[in-house]
Amino acid sequence: MREILDRFEALAARLERGEFEGAAEALADHDRAVRAAFASPGPIDEVLARSLLARQHQVHSLMLALRDQLGERLGSARRGHSAVSHYLTDSAE
Repeated sequence: MREILDRFEALAARLERGEFEGAAEALADHDRAVRAAFASPGPIDEVLARSLLARQHQVHSLMLALRDQLGERLGSARRGHSAVSHYLTDSAE
């Protein structure tokens, strides 16, 4: 569990710096590792598991905030494009 937490901390730090290249693959690998750890017959360190869960929650919140920001930017870009398109259409008439 310590190794999983350490790898996730490194991934989280990259995401917090805005380094998203390869993030989807790294998150998928993380998911597989966590599922395997919890499915294994060995004992789970509850303190590390709770730390991992808390850190995952922080990263999830960060990703939701980024999604919202990107949605706002996309909306602004679309409104700008629409305004320019209407202006050009009106000026051509």
